[in-house]
Amino acid sequence: MIAWRCASFVVAAGVIALWQLAADRRLISPVFLPGPDRAWASLLRGFTSGDLLTKLTGTLTHMAYGWLLASVAGIALGAMIGSSKAMRIYVAPTLELLRPLPVSAIIPVAIAAFGLNQSMALFVIAFGSLWPMLLGTIHGFAAVEPRLYEVARVLHMSRLAVIFKI
Repeated sequence: MIAWRCASFVVAAGVIALWQLAADRRLISPVFLPGPDRAWASLLRGFTSGDLLTKLTGTLTHMAYGWLLASVAGIALGAMIGSSKAMRIYVAPTLELLRPLPVSAIIPVAIAAFGLNQSMALFVIAFGSLWPMLLGTIHGFAAVEPRLYEVARVLHMSRLAVIFKI
């Protein structure tokens, strides 16, 4: 066990040494691959200037708003799609087309649509966070016992009442 831990530290040190060597020899432009010494200095500068905490707070705020937007949209769309068999049949192919798209593939489209601003960042975060909520809601609505829908139909419940009560 200790040998594996020592070996993992040796491998990590070797990777950092190769990284520093590649940065010193400028095998890759320093703009794209700064050395570990510059990365460490920048991290320390971020901690001492207080700028890092501000940027971390901004990132976490964006993440929370994007998740909230994805949750609201995912539950609303999932309720509409999941409560209607016809909607599932019509929308399922489109969902299956969009779902495996990596978020990085959406970034150029989002930049073209929104520009480089906070709404673009929120859109990208929401797109990446949407799928678990949307698909879970669709499958949750689809898994409701069919007899409950029959009871709702007998009681003349509106579609909105069925969504909120069943």
